Amino acid sequence: MKSDKFLTILFFVGSVILIGVSVFFYMEADRTGPAIAYGAEAPAYTDGISEAALLYGVTAVDDREGDVTDRLVVEKVSVNEAARTAVVYYAASDMSGNVTKVARALAIGDGAASDEAGQTESEK
Repeated sequence: MKSDKFLTILFFVGSVILIGVSVFFYMEADRTGPAIAYGAEAPAYTDGISEAALLYGVTAVDDREGDVTDRLVVEKVSVNEAARTAVVYYAASDMSGNVTKVARALAIGDGAASDEAGQTESEK
């Protein structure tokens, strides 16, 4: 009988300790994705525009890791010819696997695609 009571108390204390450790690790985990920002000046979207040109001026910053712009990608581009707009979907991730996605509407421009410096192939 005493042995059963001792084991019950031992299991209870062990469970409380394990719950405490689990809560600690849960609270310390990084569950926030990076913030993606871009300036007010947006490139005009043209057919064949490079990913580098779409990423120019776009940054990603994580609250724990700092600048994670190197893990920023263009996920997809959706073109609406009727509205003369293109929506560019950006995604960035941190080392904890958190992902942030944002969309940016660009006007469809006329002419050749430009690079990250804003120069067209004919201007180079």
